[in-house]
Amino acid sequence: GYTADLLSTSYLSFDGQFSENIGFNSISYLQPKLTDIGFYRFANESYLRFRVNKYLSFKIVYTVTHDNRDIEDVRKTNYILKNTLSLQF
Repeated sequence: GYTADLLSTSYLSFDGQFSENIGFNSISYLQPKLTDIGFYRFANESYLRFRVNKYLSFKIVYTVTHDNRDIEDVRKTNYILKNTLSLQF
């Protein structure tokens, strides 16, 4: 039969500029299942940004997602670390 998962979503965001050329941004989401708070999903994306010059910036981006449900052949926690270069003109 069909079962519906009702999830609540809460998030927390931070954006800080530490100097003219360095900043940090982070956003986290928490999604507990309304009918059983013991089951939840969590996600966060954070990045540290560096402005090299007027046109070029560099970011280190870290992402983590976690779903505490037991699903066969699916990892509960996933991580991503990436570097990005941005060119603005």
